[in-house]
Amino acid sequence: MRAETYLERVKKIDVLILNKMREHARWVDSAEGLCGAAFGERVQSSRNLHRGADAIINYTVLEGEINALEVEKQNIIRTIERLPSVEYDILHKLYVGKYDKKLDRMQYDTLKDIAYQYKKSYDWAKKKKQHAVRLLGAVLDEQ
Repeated sequence: MRAETYLERVKKIDVLILNKMREHARWVDSAEGLCGAAFGERVQSSRNLHRGADAIINYTVLEGEINALEVEKQNIIRTIERLPSVEYDILHKLYVGKYDKKLDRMQYDTLKDIAYQYKKSYDWAKKKKQHAVRLLGAVLDEQ
């Protein structure tokens, strides 16, 4: 697997996790609403119980999928951590990023951001990234 494809997998995992978490929240709300109604004084039919059970099953399955994605992401991060500190930092900022709660999405630095943070040129950041990707490729080849 090419190193950049491997790194891009983290971004895809982030998108998958965020979307699955949103879906999970909807199923939890659905289960709470339907199951809560089933315990009221009057229940019109057992249909609510089945829909509530389906909602519980769906959000439980999603929890497992989210956990599996988190494990995969952590394995990729551990692999990146094997690189020298600057190369690790650059790849982490470019591909792992951080969650922006206000925007409800992941934020990733650009090479311009990284050059500014290190007080270096854009070309320096670009060359360091290329070097980091080559080093990561060597790490992946030995695995």
